[in-house]
Amino acid sequence: MSKVNTTFKKMLLWIPDGMEPNDKTLEIANTMKSHLKIDEINKAEYNNNFKEFYDTLVGPGDTINSTFCQKQGSEGVSIPYLIKNASKPNYVTLISVNANHFDDQDMTVTSIVIFRWAKTPNALKIQVLCADQRVKGTGDGTRLLNTIKETLKFMNLNDIYLNPIDVAVPYYVKQNFRNTLNLDKKIHDSSDSKSKTKSKTKSKTKSKSKTKSKTKSKTKSKTKSKTKSKSIIHKESVTPSMTMNLRARSNWNKTKTKFKAMSVLRENINNPKSTRTTGIEIKKMSNDSPRTARAKKLLLKVDEVVSNMNDDKREASKFKDVIHLLEKQNINNINENDETIIQKYVLDKYNITRR
Repeated sequence: MSKVNTTFKKMLLWIPDGMEPNDKTLEIANTMKSHLKIDEINKAEYNNNFKEFYDTLVGPGDTINSTFCQKQGSEGVSIPYLIKNASKPNYVTLISVNANHFDDQDMTVTSIVIFRWAKTPNALKIQVLCADQRVKGTGDGTRLLNTIKETLKFMNLNDIYLNPIDVAVPYYVKQNFRNTLNLDKKIHDSSDSKSKTKSKTKSKTKSKSKTKSKTKSKTKSKTKSKTKSKSIIHKESVTPSMTMNLRARSNWNKTKTKFKAMSVLRENINNPKSTRTTGIEIKKMSNDSPRTARAKKLLLKVDEVVSNMNDDKREASKFKDVIHLLEKQNINNINENDETIIQKYVLDKYNITRR
């Protein structure tokens, strides 16, 4: 007989004592509890001490070569740093675990994210995000990040930022975070490009005014200012922030799809007859992926209805959902040949399957 798997994945919240009732961080945590049904850890079982929680459920797996958040010889989060931030009264910790259906005490921690709401930039700050470095990637760190995104969307909040270690930057780029040297602590909409020309203009203006002066005293002051500017640049070489604006990201996905549809239409209108498909190519195309005038219009309509789906609906949609949406747009008389074309198109372009 095969062994029955009694484990399942779940998320838990460590909410420290002493948080203000109107704290936005606490509001986010409570939304996770109510909207996503995430349970709060009974801190009394660990004497209200996150270090004891770590030592009980996480620490036993640490070795000399690697700890939960750090492999030997590579950058990572140290245990004291993790515990220190999780213990602060203005941070909340979201934890992913593998739990046992029959034993509440039998849990294995797989990833941890520590966050708070920052008032000045008006954004969620991720202080720590790490998955268990002692095992191969499980995707649970990304699962926690997606949970935060889902909660913020539900609360109509948009911005997230963090200061990653160098080795983690490629991961956050894949998660659609944007690099920015964020020295003023202000979070900008990710859909906008932040201009950096002002500082250059100022430096050029100063250098011109200094060139005009010919006295020794001004030459000395010019030398001093150069040295000073270098020291400022050195001080500013800090870990850059990476930001994400959830509203801008969602809108940009829709916009890109619409741009693609418009470019196809524009290409068909602008192409002269001499450059259009030959008779031989049309015959070959009919056997593979037909592109008649009707098919082109149909697929443009497909792009339109799919682009109007939100991300969650698109991921859960099937081929028949697209057909149903087309019919609601008064696209009637869709025959079997049309369905074949649409099915191949939405599978290749949007990964929408038949079932």
